[in-house]
Amino acid sequence: MMHRSGDPAPLLVLVVGMHRSGTSLVARGLAAMGLNLGDRVDVAPHPANPHGHWEHADVWQAQEELLIRFGREWHSSPGPLPARWLEWPDTLSTIERFVALAAAELGRHGHWVVKDPRSSLLIPLWREVARRAACDLRLVRLVRDADEVAASLMARDGMPRDRALRIWTDHHRAIDRDAAGLQVRSFEHAVLLREPLATFAALGAWCGLADA
Repeated sequence: MMHRSGDPAPLLVLVVGMHRSGTSLVARGLAAMGLNLGDRVDVAPHPANPHGHWEHADVWQAQEELLIRFGREWHSSPGPLPARWLEWPDTLSTIERFVALAAAELGRHGHWVVKDPRSSLLIPLWREVARRAACDLRLVRLVRDADEVAASLMARDGMPRDRALRIWTDHHRAIDRDAAGLQVRSFEHAVLLREPLATFAALGAWCGLADA
């Protein structure tokens, strides 16, 4: 994707963090501000999330399938991804698919917000998508206390506490490692709930999308 010299580059924003940490709330709030999450966003109520997950259907399905191929389904297989996973044919085909999606969304709107906690584990993939799509990549990171996340997953899924804590660690360790050099804005779950208006005002201003 090309943009005119002097114009700001299109902007791709990933909403990342561990599951049950407020990523859906942030995505829903950004959509309410008029920001573009794409045409295939899941807003249907779910038993586990009455206000919807706010995930792009093509993105979360592709990322879930990719993690399964790696033997790393998010809810059942904590641990590192395989060596050289970014070079796997399945990864390369997923990158091509996401580049096409990004080109369409960025071409129409100049920005695209993608919410999926699975992206926390696949940031190198998104770096390559951004490179090929010639856009800036930024991360909005949600952080919730690990014990609170574990309690939520235990209540929702019956997940063992030690597994939930390992998955929390995997997600945040991956972000710490793979987001180096990117613009990242972190928000605490407790602050988001306590001060939602101020949080979203700061988020919109930081993204430069408040008037998008």
